Amino acid sequence: MNHNTSTGRIMGAAMLAGALFEAWSNFALQGRIFAGGGFLANAAGQPETIGLIIVVGLIAGLLSLWVASLLMVSQAGAFPVHSRIYFALTAIALGATLVELSTFVAMRGVSEMFVAAGPDSGSRFEIAKVIVGGLRNGLHFSTKTFEGVNLLAFYLLLFRARAVQRLLAAAGIPAALLH
Repeated sequence: MNHNTSTGRIMGAAMLAGALFEAWSNFALQGRIFAGGGFLANAAGQPETIGLIIVVGLIAGLLSLWVASLLMVSQAGAFPVHSRIYFALTAIALGATLVELSTFVAMRGVSEMFVAAGPDSGSRFEIAKVIVGGLRNGLHFSTKTFEGVNLLAFYLLLFRARAVQRLLAAAGIPAALLH
Protein backbone atom coordinates (compact mmCIF):
# COMPACT_ATOMS: atom_id res chain seq x y z
CA MET A 1 0.00 0.00 0.00
CA ASN A 2 1.51 3.35 -1.01
CA HIS A 3 1.52 6.55 1.04
CA ASN A 4 -1.39 8.15 -0.87
CA THR A 5 -3.59 5.10 -0.33
CA SER A 6 -2.92 4.97 3.40
CA THR A 7 -3.41 8.74 3.74
CA GLY A 8 -6.68 8.47 1.83
CA ARG A 9 -7.89 5.68 4.08
CA ILE A 10 -6.98 7.63 7.19
CA MET A 11 -8.80 10.67 5.82
CA GLY A 12 -11.85 8.57 4.94
CA ALA A 13 -11.93 6.97 8.39
CA ALA A 14 -11.62 10.39 10.06
CA MET A 15 -14.41 11.80 7.90
CA LEU A 16 -16.65 8.84 8.68
CA ALA A 17 -15.94 9.17 12.40
CA GLY A 18 -16.70 12.90 12.27
CA ALA A 19 -19.97 12.28 10.43
CA LEU A 20 -20.99 9.63 12.97
CA PHE A 21 -20.15 11.98 15.86
CA GLU A 22 -22.22 14.74 14.23
CA ALA A 23 -25.18 12.41 13.68
CA TRP A 24 -25.00 11.16 17.28
CA SER A 25 -24.90 14.70 18.59
CA ASN A 26 -27.64 16.11 16.35
CA PHE A 27 -30.12 13.25 16.49
CA ALA A 28 -29.53 11.54 19.85
CA LEU A 29 -27.87 13.90 22.30
CA GLN A 30 -29.54 17.14 21.22
CA GLY A 31 -32.86 15.34 21.00
CA ARG A 32 -32.70 14.87 24.78
CA ILE A 33 -32.39 18.62 25.30
CA PHE A 34 -35.25 19.56 22.96
CA ALA A 35 -37.66 16.69 23.81
CA GLY A 36 -40.89 17.19 25.68
CA GLY A 37 -40.94 20.65 27.23
CA GLY A 38 -37.95 21.85 25.19
CA PHE A 39 -34.63 23.18 26.36
CA LEU A 40 -36.22 25.50 28.92
CA ALA A 41 -37.48 22.55 30.96
CA ASN A 42 -34.73 20.04 30.10
CA ALA A 43 -31.31 21.69 29.87
CA ALA A 44 -30.84 22.43 33.59
CA GLY A 45 -31.07 18.76 34.49
CA GLN A 46 -28.70 17.55 31.80
CA PRO A 47 -25.31 19.22 32.23
CA GLU A 48 -23.51 16.03 31.22
CA THR A 49 -25.46 15.83 27.96
CA ILE A 50 -24.68 19.46 27.17
CA GLY A 51 -21.01 18.89 27.94
CA LEU A 52 -21.01 15.80 25.74
CA ILE A 53 -22.67 17.71 22.87
CA ILE A 54 -19.90 20.32 23.07
CA VAL A 55 -17.06 17.78 23.29
CA VAL A 56 -18.48 15.65 20.46
CA GLY A 57 -18.93 18.75 18.27
CA LEU A 58 -15.37 19.83 19.01
CA ILE A 59 -13.99 16.38 18.18
CA ALA A 60 -15.94 16.24 14.90
CA GLY A 61 -14.73 19.74 13.96
CA LEU A 62 -11.12 18.93 14.80
CA LEU A 63 -11.30 15.74 12.75
CA SER A 64 -12.55 17.80 9.80
CA LEU A 65 -9.72 20.30 10.25
CA TRP A 66 -7.20 17.46 10.43
CA VAL A 67 -8.56 15.97 7.19
CA ALA A 68 -8.39 19.41 5.56
CA SER A 69 -4.77 19.81 6.66
CA LEU A 70 -3.86 16.37 5.27
CA LEU A 71 -5.58 17.21 2.01
CA MET A 72 -3.91 20.61 1.85
CA VAL A 73 -0.47 19.07 2.34
CA SER A 74 -1.07 16.26 -0.15
CA GLN A 75 -2.47 18.60 -2.83
CA ALA A 76 -0.27 21.66 -2.16
CA GLY A 77 1.84 21.06 -5.25
CA ALA A 78 -0.94 20.52 -7.76
CA PHE A 79 -3.74 22.66 -6.33
CA PRO A 80 -2.25 25.10 -3.81
CA VAL A 81 -5.00 27.74 -3.94
CA HIS A 82 -7.92 25.31 -3.93
CA SER A 83 -6.46 23.21 -1.09
CA ARG A 84 -5.79 26.33 1.00
CA ILE A 85 -9.31 27.63 0.36
CA TYR A 86 -10.71 24.29 1.52
CA PHE A 87 -8.56 24.39 4.65
CA ALA A 88 -9.64 27.98 5.40
CA LEU A 89 -13.32 27.09 4.89
CA THR A 90 -12.92 24.14 7.26
CA ALA A 91 -11.28 26.34 9.91
CA ILE A 92 -14.10 28.87 9.58
CA ALA A 93 -16.66 26.06 9.85
CA LEU A 94 -15.00 24.90 13.07
CA GLY A 95 -15.23 28.43 14.47
CA ALA A 96 -18.90 28.70 13.49
CA THR A 97 -19.58 25.32 15.09
CA LEU A 98 -17.95 26.41 18.33
CA VAL A 99 -20.10 29.55 18.42
CA GLU A 100 -23.18 27.42 17.81
CA LEU A 101 -22.18 24.99 20.56
CA SER A 102 -21.78 27.88 23.01
CA THR A 103 -25.54 28.45 22.76
CA PHE A 104 -26.03 25.21 24.68
CA VAL A 105 -24.30 26.81 27.65
CA ALA A 106 -26.72 29.74 27.35
CA MET A 107 -29.65 27.31 27.13
CA ARG A 108 -28.53 25.63 30.32
CA GLY A 109 -28.21 28.97 32.13
CA VAL A 110 -31.71 30.09 31.12
CA SER A 111 -33.09 26.65 31.99
CA GLU A 112 -31.50 26.77 35.46
CA MET A 113 -33.11 30.16 36.12
CA PHE A 114 -36.45 28.83 34.85
CA VAL A 115 -36.33 25.74 37.09
CA ALA A 116 -35.22 27.82 40.12
CA ALA A 117 -38.07 30.28 39.60
CA GLY A 118 -40.68 27.58 40.07
CA PRO A 119 -43.71 26.33 38.16
CA ASP A 120 -45.52 29.68 38.07
CA SER A 121 -42.77 31.45 36.13
CA GLY A 122 -43.48 30.06 32.65
CA SER A 123 -44.52 33.25 30.88
CA ARG A 124 -41.68 35.33 32.35
CA PHE A 125 -39.15 33.17 30.51
CA GLU A 126 -40.92 33.08 27.15
CA ILE A 127 -38.85 35.96 25.71
CA ALA A 128 -35.57 34.39 26.85
CA LYS A 129 -36.69 31.05 25.39
CA VAL A 130 -37.46 32.63 22.02
CA ILE A 131 -34.20 34.63 21.92
CA VAL A 132 -31.87 31.81 22.96
CA GLY A 133 -33.72 29.23 20.85
CA GLY A 134 -33.71 31.56 17.83
CA LEU A 135 -30.00 32.28 18.31
CA ARG A 136 -29.20 28.58 18.43
CA ASN A 137 -31.38 27.77 15.40
CA GLY A 138 -29.99 30.69 13.40
CA LEU A 139 -26.43 29.64 14.13
CA HIS A 140 -27.22 25.98 13.54
CA PHE A 141 -28.79 26.47 10.12
CA SER A 142 -26.18 29.04 9.07
CA THR A 143 -23.40 26.68 10.14
CA LYS A 144 -24.95 23.75 8.27
CA THR A 145 -25.32 25.90 5.13
CA PHE A 146 -21.69 26.98 5.41
CA GLU A 147 -20.64 23.36 5.89
CA GLY A 148 -22.45 22.59 2.61
CA VAL A 149 -20.28 25.20 0.85
CA ASN A 150 -17.26 23.58 2.51
CA LEU A 151 -18.32 20.15 1.23
CA LEU A 152 -18.72 21.58 -2.25
CA ALA A 153 -15.12 22.85 -2.13
CA PHE A 154 -14.03 19.42 -0.85
CA TYR A 155 -15.71 17.47 -3.67
CA LEU A 156 -14.50 19.93 -6.29
CA LEU A 157 -10.95 19.46 -5.02
CA LEU A 158 -11.33 15.67 -5.05
CA PHE A 159 -12.71 15.87 -8.59
CA ARG A 160 -9.94 18.13 -9.87
CA ALA A 161 -7.19 16.15 -8.15
CA ARG A 162 -8.61 12.80 -9.22
CA ALA A 163 -8.07 11.75 -5.62
CA VAL A 164 -11.03 9.36 -5.82
CA GLN A 165 -12.88 7.97 -8.80
CA ARG A 166 -14.31 10.92 -10.68
CA LEU A 167 -17.82 9.48 -10.63
CA LEU A 168 -17.75 9.41 -6.82
CA ALA A 169 -16.48 12.99 -6.59
CA ALA A 170 -18.97 14.09 -9.25
CA ALA A 171 -21.80 12.54 -7.21
CA GLY A 172 -20.61 14.47 -4.16
CA ILE A 173 -20.90 17.84 -5.92
CA PRO A 174 -24.70 17.87 -6.30
CA ALA A 175 -25.03 16.20 -2.89
CA ALA A 176 -23.12 19.12 -1.35
CA LEU A 177 -25.36 21.55 -3.18
CA LEU A 178 -28.39 19.80 -1.69
CA HIS A 179 -26.83 20.03 1.76
